[in-house]
Amino acid sequence: MAWAQREMGKLQSTLCPIQRLPVEVHGHIFYDSDAVCDPRWPLCNSDGTGSETCCILLVCKAWRDTAYTTHKLWTSLRIGLSDTPGLCLEQYEKIITWFERSGTLFKDLHVHTYQDNDEVGTVGSVGDLLLARLLMEGPPLDLLWTLCPDSSSIAKSQAHMKKLCSDKKVWAWNSLRTLEVNLRNGWWDENKYGSPEHSWSMFRHLPPVTSFKLFTPFLGHETLQHCQLLQSLRLNFGSPSGKLQSTHHEWLRVMGSKRIEMLRLRKLRVVGATAKTVDSTLRYLKAPILEELDSVFDDTSDLDDHSWRESIVSGMRLGDAIEDFVNTSRTLELLHVQPSLSFKPEDLEKWVKHWKGVMKDGVPLNELSMVVFQSLHISTPISLEKYHHIVAWFKWSGALLTELRVHTYQDSYEEGYFVDPLLANLLVEGHPLSILWMGLGDPVFVVELRWIMHCLQSGMCKWAWNSLYTLELSLRCGGWDEVEGDDWIESDSMLSDPPSLKTFKLIAPSIQYGGGRPDGVLRVPPSGLSSLTTFKLRCDWEEGKIVEFLQHLRNLEYLKLDFGSPIGQLPNTRVESLHRLGPKCPNCEG
Repeated sequence: MAWAQREMGKLQSTLCPIQRLPVEVHGHIFYDSDAVCDPRWPLCNSDGTGSETCCILLVCKAWRDTAYTTHKLWTSLRIGLSDTPGLCLEQYEKIITWFERSGTLFKDLHVHTYQDNDEVGTVGSVGDLLLARLLMEGPPLDLLWTLCPDSSSIAKSQAHMKKLCSDKKVWAWNSLRTLEVNLRNGWWDENKYGSPEHSWSMFRHLPPVTSFKLFTPFLGHETLQHCQLLQSLRLNFGSPSGKLQSTHHEWLRVMGSKRIEMLRLRKLRVVGATAKTVDSTLRYLKAPILEELDSVFDDTSDLDDHSWRESIVSGMRLGDAIEDFVNTSRTLELLHVQPSLSFKPEDLEKWVKHWKGVMKDGVPLNELSMVVFQSLHISTPISLEKYHHIVAWFKWSGALLTELRVHTYQDSYEEGYFVDPLLANLLVEGHPLSILWMGLGDPVFVVELRWIMHCLQSGMCKWAWNSLYTLELSLRCGGWDEVEGDDWIESDSMLSDPPSLKTFKLIAPSIQYGGGRPDGVLRVPPSGLSSLTTFKLRCDWEEGKIVEFLQHLRNLEYLKLDFGSPIGQLPNTRVESLHRLGPKCPNCEG
């Protein structure tokens, strides 16, 4: 009892300042705290209740009343059907009650189904009458997200809902404006679910949505035949292995008579596929009033030599397909095309010159944003051939390239992986950058990064480094105890002579153990933190180390702290300029 009273006293002292806030401010804090816990699913639980929101309701009557009057707390819900073949009556009633509290605001429903049986657990299927009833008689929905096992189950679900929703009084299904369908890649059987019959009828009975997002490893000739009223379409093939149902030549053969014309489409995004798939998809669709085209095809340079060369050829051919697509969409305002890094320098030069000519010679774009080279992803070690590719990329990107992402997750003690001088040279003499993200492996890569910093201090032109305003470092947890004391140079810091950063994000492992002085390696000079306005830290650090960081953040406006393990109470620290705070800790005291 004494322990419980002490804990209650701690909580009361923490909550007293919050209880004096206006109801509107209090409700906004509730909503933001839910979003911080999990931004993808702010309010979700498998039984139709939101875990974070339900915890708020249990604190006190004042909190419960505030939550009930904050309508946006109740606009989004995720339900999972992994353990049961469908909704039970109790779950159904909880969902209805949940959405009723959101008033007239737009509502989002996320349905996760994991059964392989296409007769149960699927949105609107015959085997789940209560879920079908929810989509028929429930409150109006703006967005429905569903994870389905195969295309045949989608076809049956929509046909069933179409039949049930013939009455115009039905709200939820007929009010949908955005539909997101995820066909599970891991359970896909091309022979069973990829038949022309299934792909043709998969979306035959779509609700009157204007925005459609489809995650699928296959796409048939007729898959989108019944989606001609869409205004926004996103196709995600998942990975470079995602491919069209038919071969490239079969697509081209039927293109003349079966090209789908989408008269209302304004936004199109095709991602997660090879250049050949993107090329065929663009030749498959016709959108005369398109305003935004976003096409990203993945780098396949890690495949065999035949696939690598085929990717280059397909990438060059893709330029013609995009040009043809642009010529038929005379209202285009935004174009984002991100090609593969597998281009040879001479091919890349040819591709860019061709596109500059297309943009200059009469394509009437109102406000073209050619973001072909905005972001570049590379991994170490960098071979000499890859270095030339990257330099060519820098050369032809002009002022468009603003972000560089570097992955160094190799086994650190293999020969040749200690220091990558070509990477250092890129950061010293490379293109001016705004954003640098580095995923570092074991601690030896911290030493490698310090070596790069030493190169940057040698008086050379520091274009890339000095132009940075956002730096993100991700240090892989574990392995700190494998580094001996001689590997750490205590007189230096990992971020000696940092640029005038505005945003600094650090994901770091625990520094409370390990050989040598890892705390010295992670120490940042006070001068390097004075200009920061945003600081995001995810770590297992001790309280004193965190306060040491915060003491130098004089201009900080946004602070986000994410602790992986319980911590004690932080000492009082005053940050006068702070506007936004996002703490996350597994224990209440922290």
